[in-house]
Amino acid sequence: MSTTAELMQAAWDATLVRNIEPTKCLLCNHDLRIHEGVILRDCFHIFCDRCLVRTIKITMLHSVQVHCPAQMIGDRGCMTLLQEREIRELLSGEDYRKYERKCLELAETAATSSVHCLVPHCKGWIELTGFVSSFVCPVCSCKNCLSCRAIHIEMTCNEYQTLNSFTLDTPSGSNRGKPQSNPTVDLDQLWSASEAVLARNMYSSKCPICDDDVPINGGVILRDCCHIFCEECLINTIKATLDENVEVQCPAFVDDGQQRCSTIVQEREIKSLLKTEEYEKFEQRCLEVAEGSFTSSVHCLTPNCKGWVVLDGNVESFRCPICFVENCLSCKMIHVDKSCEEYRAEIKRNGEEELSESAIKVLLENREAVLCPNCKRLIIKNGGCDHMTCLKCRYEFYWSTLAPYRRFSKIAIIVFGGFKGLGIE
Repeated sequence: MSTTAELMQAAWDATLVRNIEPTKCLLCNHDLRIHEGVILRDCFHIFCDRCLVRTIKITMLHSVQVHCPAQMIGDRGCMTLLQEREIRELLSGEDYRKYERKCLELAETAATSSVHCLVPHCKGWIELTGFVSSFVCPVCSCKNCLSCRAIHIEMTCNEYQTLNSFTLDTPSGSNRGKPQSNPTVDLDQLWSASEAVLARNMYSSKCPICDDDVPINGGVILRDCCHIFCEECLINTIKATLDENVEVQCPAFVDDGQQRCSTIVQEREIKSLLKTEEYEKFEQRCLEVAEGSFTSSVHCLTPNCKGWVVLDGNVESFRCPICFVENCLSCKMIHVDKSCEEYRAEIKRNGEEELSESAIKVLLENREAVLCPNCKRLIIKNGGCDHMTCLKCRYEFYWSTLAPYRRFSKIAIIVFGGFKGLGIE
């Protein structure tokens, strides 16, 4: 049984402190059953959630410092401020983001030397001290030039001003359909679309893959090379590439068609072009490639879990970042809240006693037992390698995958860059 002190400490550690006895809201006077009200941490006044949320939203119209709405003596209100964690827990996700933006706006206004990011619609800003020629926005990470009040990545002010002085013409009819060796895009227009997931074409063009007409806003401009394609061709390129790789290369040819563009399609472009289930496959493929690139990677033992970790040094166990189950590397099993010795003892007892249907279900769910793929007999593993043999039907299989066990008469192992045959009987 938990003591009163432990219960009080648990309540205090929670994001919101709830009432532990029936009471009334100090604003609307409605009855509050146990755990239906909120106790403000710094003044201990109790209100219903609805009244507190309404108070926060009204305050946000002109300020971000939300006072306790309780009335003290006469017309004087409580001077206590709600804590930020209380506000975050009471508001919905969208309302809290509005509250955060309001905090940033008021902080920016209060700073006399603040400078706002030049990227359209970006909320980033910084406070400058002394003479600074440029700064990197803390929100969108774009470098802002204060000398010419513009954004020009990897260009000097003179280069940007020279480039900006030219009028970029749209492609002529005779050039359409040819390899896009020198894509021409209005940089200012491209920057204005920088917050869009996909950058759309500002003029009609032709897709260099299928040669179909691409109307205004009907195509996609790849952000890192400015080549223009129709959506269908880009989607087909992505799908074809994902069969072998996760880095999707721009399908355009440059240098008069002599070589493929080396630009890689951005992840956000891939996400926007693919359907949800296709993008999930892309993410899974990325995880598989990443896992295979680490020699010290270990996959989670939970059935069908996609989680894995990279181990550094001597580690006895790890918690899966996907299913959060603790994996024991000593016995290569999952035994939550048990030591290896306790787990082995329990397995031994289970082997000697008749297991109930519910106990068998728990063992199978925790990957402490499997059913023989051939005769469906319950098999409990208490150690050893991955090779299993059913005592009933003598079927041989792998514990981790349940795939049939395969014997090889000879295997080749890599020895310092060469190969050496090793016979197995």
